[in-house]
Amino acid sequence: MYDDALLQSVFGIAIMRLRLERGLSRFTAAGKANVSVPQWYKLESGMCWPTKNSLYAVCEALDVNPSEIFFVAADVLSSYECNQSVKDFMMSIGA
Repeated sequence: MYDDALLQSVFGIAIMRLRLERGLSRFTAAGKANVSVPQWYKLESGMCWPTKNSLYAVCEALDVNPSEIFFVAADVLSSYECNQSVKDFMMSIGA
């Protein structure tokens, strides 16, 4: 099972990835979502979970459905698991 901190980080990375894919700065994205830049930073950094209202505001700012954020988060988590498996393997062979 995953701990909450990891999942928050993964969710934040998903938001950041989607923002960067759209060529938006944090300032612009936060403005579109009507949230403060520090709050946007906290979301992307995995320091907090979005509320339902802020999640919908983030989705509107990024022009995505909530499900898309979850799909990207699943991809980020899958990459993390793959990297962790490689790291564990390398450690097991003494590399």
